[in-house]
Amino acid sequence: MSSLKSFIVCTAIFVACLALPGRADSYLRVYATHNDGRDTVGLVEHYLEFGRVIPIFIPPYTARFNIFPLAGPEFKAEIEFYELGPGFANHRKEFTFEADDWQTVENLPSKGDKFSYSFIVLRDTLDNFNTNLTDSLTNFESIHFRSWLWRDSYADFKWEARKGYLENTYNFYRKEHQVKRSGKLDLHVLPGSNNSPLVDNITGLGFDFPGNSMAAVFNDGFDTALPQHTQRYVIYDSWGYSARSLVVGYSRYFLDDIFRARKLVSGMTTDEIKAIIMDEFPLDLEKADVICGSFSRFLISQYSLPYYKMLYEKSAPGKFAFDEVYDKSFDEMLGLYKEYQKQLRLTESDAFYISDIFTSQMWFDKALEYEVWLATQPTRRDFHLKSLGATFFFVGNYAESETCYTALNRRHPERPDAPYLLGLALLRNGKTGKAIKQFESVADTFPDAAKMLAEVYLDKREFDKAGRALEKVAEYPDSWTSILKARLALARGEDELAGAIVKRSLALSSQLISFLPGEARGYLDAAYGFMLNGLYDEAESELQAALFVEPRPYYRAAVKLAQGRLYDLNKKRKQAKEFYKQAIALNSGEYINTLAERYIKKPFKLK
Repeated sequence: MSSLKSFIVCTAIFVACLALPGRADSYLRVYATHNDGRDTVGLVEHYLEFGRVIPIFIPPYTARFNIFPLAGPEFKAEIEFYELGPGFANHRKEFTFEADDWQTVENLPSKGDKFSYSFIVLRDTLDNFNTNLTDSLTNFESIHFRSWLWRDSYADFKWEARKGYLENTYNFYRKEHQVKRSGKLDLHVLPGSNNSPLVDNITGLGFDFPGNSMAAVFNDGFDTALPQHTQRYVIYDSWGYSARSLVVGYSRYFLDDIFRARKLVSGMTTDEIKAIIMDEFPLDLEKADVICGSFSRFLISQYSLPYYKMLYEKSAPGKFAFDEVYDKSFDEMLGLYKEYQKQLRLTESDAFYISDIFTSQMWFDKALEYEVWLATQPTRRDFHLKSLGATFFFVGNYAESETCYTALNRRHPERPDAPYLLGLALLRNGKTGKAIKQFESVADTFPDAAKMLAEVYLDKREFDKAGRALEKVAEYPDSWTSILKARLALARGEDELAGAIVKRSLALSSQLISFLPGEARGYLDAAYGFMLNGLYDEAESELQAALFVEPRPYYRAAVKLAQGRLYDLNKKRKQAKEFYKQAIALNSGEYINTLAERYIKKPFKLK
């Protein structure tokens, strides 16, 4: 490898070690190069289990390694190379070697090129490999995937929303572009790179084409269980091998790269863009992928998919067939691409589609730019204004959320949800008196306003007012109502009634968790149910689950506030104060701040 690529390799591995869990005591590193002197086309690093087949994918081959320790310092490697494309051309090699000793397989042919694959087994003294065997995963089968998850992992909580995202994107390709494959893909979703040798430590991905499977990492800080990666598998499997930029670019066709790239491309020269598109092993993956995605979108939207497929089939890393397919040079196509980017305009349908995807995955910071733009458009302005107010709230910008709901209420004061939403925004900004007036104005016709009014009065210990507010709500329609009525019963000394209500609340909160496993609300309600019943350990478990899945600052602060209340009721005052301080530090909004500050001075009580 060149010194530049050696630097890239070291940087990539260092970043991977930061992003994903630590190393095993043995691991396998593989890189591939063109035999004609062109630079590195890829590098992967997998944890090693002796005697277990490890699929190593660096296009154009999947190399399936099986490594055994021999006597003394020696190892044996049995390797089968499967080429992408029809029939999976097969080459088999065997080596006897020692650790820390590079071995190379040369002259593997594909598309008129020849490649060398080099590998090394490295030993590490940390010995913290935490494997997760395939048969310990649970199968969640859907239309196009057999998704294998580790129970109670982050992916397990989030999979209902993610599964829909994967399936919908696959359907777009299947219906609009006819890019599909027969049979279901086995998708192994792991909580960390050190949970399986199937995963490359650098990218958090693993492709096994002859094995009909793919592996991805999904936790709260790292995520490759995404449609662009599953669709990349399908494109490779359907169309075979090509330049990285073409397969990665096309796999991202239904993302927002075409709009994100505008700022990037406007400040770049044609040569700089060209270098990124030609690079098989880019240092800045995110920037490269966005540009490749937008360039592929340009080619398909302007010249049609059949021409793009022809370009894909005739191209290889470092060699693009623009002249042959489009009768234009690479530089001419890049000039047209830059002009296309200048003329590009966001449409309402594109903006709504993108923001809807982002909000479905709780990526509210990504959705915000598109929702701000949508709220300025005349079509469905009230809908977009309401959505924008919610998104500002979810990212912790409570002042802007109030501005949106104030405008909605001014435009449509007759809508019962408008005063309610404005009341919530006012409450979060510490304007409790004004919030109460908004809730009161629609409490008779909008049950959520009555419930919110009751919660405020319970927090203020004005129990008679809380009771009058709850009289406006049906008996026990949901877990939130049940918790409020149980709190009121306890405040009035009606312990037996409270116990009966709590049983109902736990059943209802369980239903909410089943419906929304990736959000805090159900776990928070369940925690209060256990808390009111004196089951403090069970309540703490539910609150930990809520923190595990919930990224939004307000709800995380609400969980911390609940933990403080829990420890106050359990007579652990020192711990309770710490949780109240943590709630205040989480951009919680003025209402939670006020409650937390009050409880730091005086402990929370139910009566």
